[in-house]
Amino acid sequence: MFLTLKGGRLTVVKTMAKKLILTATKLNQPGGEKKNIFSTKLKVEELIDKTQFKIDFWDPQKKSLKYQGYQRNPTESRARKIAGYIQEEPNPIFPTTILISSRTPLDFKEDKKTKLGTLIINNYPLWIVDGQHRIAGLRYAVEKLGLSEWKKYELPVIILSNFERIEEVTQFYVLNSTQKKVATDLAERLILNLVKEKPGEYDKLVAKGSDWKVRALVVTDLLNERPGSPWEKTIRLPNSPKLATNIINQTSFVKSLQPIFKEGLLSAIFDADKGYEILKNYWCAVVKIFPDAFTVRRDYVIQKTPGVFSLHALAHKIMIRGGKEKTSESDFYSILKKVFAKYDSDFWRADGNGAALYGSMKGFRILANEFIEYLP
Repeated sequence: MFLTLKGGRLTVVKTMAKKLILTATKLNQPGGEKKNIFSTKLKVEELIDKTQFKIDFWDPQKKSLKYQGYQRNPTESRARKIAGYIQEEPNPIFPTTILISSRTPLDFKEDKKTKLGTLIINNYPLWIVDGQHRIAGLRYAVEKLGLSEWKKYELPVIILSNFERIEEVTQFYVLNSTQKKVATDLAERLILNLVKEKPGEYDKLVAKGSDWKVRALVVTDLLNERPGSPWEKTIRLPNSPKLATNIINQTSFVKSLQPIFKEGLLSAIFDADKGYEILKNYWCAVVKIFPDAFTVRRDYVIQKTPGVFSLHALAHKIMIRGGKEKTSESDFYSILKKVFAKYDSDFWRADGNGAALYGSMKGFRILANEFIEYLP
């Protein structure tokens, strides 16, 4: 489909996607006859065609879970790096498979003797589950660098046939959370919403040992959304434009909560509202101790990584010692007042010689241990 100017008016012209007839092998895996997995190959010119192969992108403007995506937009720097590899290497190759999903059944006719068959694709779009940066790099090489000869080359492809969207999301999550370092926060967020819809499938959707992330993500959302929270509208959501009020991204904030949610007080509290109240009380007490550090927020690091990692590590120790009965704002304030008796807001200045000097995970731990030593 494209737009054309005709008689002074923009007119929509519909185009038919090309039918693909591929030689393929059906893999013998669980799923029966309704869900199949095929191994085949596709030309680069097919894979870079956005009308045929699409990516289910996360869009912060989409409120409906039914239409929400789970992947980040590809970064141009990574696409350029892959294109540069193609341009500069004498014999660049891409031996690893691209994973593609068809949410409807594909037509396959198998030769019983050879076990090879003909796979017919004419129901578009198909969804790229794994390999979007390789495809973006190839598209950049062809369209920006003029390496048109790459259109004819082929890539190995695995195609999922008639898999539901949640199964597609789960494959993406499993691939990128266990095999390689790719940000999975969008998939985690979508899985979180699906858990809300189908609580009985929690164990299927959430990897063992990672359930704390889902619970921490819920509370992070509440801190970011609710009026009266010291974190209202300051946490940047994935794939959303950076706002002037954003101080820290969701991934860093959730990661900083790991000791509290994985092994601390909130590991045994599954009520999101209760978890929100406890953390809100803690941060309201912090605001009382360092009021100036919350005025022009960007001038201080108390709500950036040095602050959240060190102060959440301190919160973990305070909560463990005090228990769930000692989590009011006044409880936290009385302890923090003693811990920070020798500190003032200037310690948190972004251009100062205090917390701003601790710019790594090792530094955050040193800073946290310094605070913990002053615990009464």
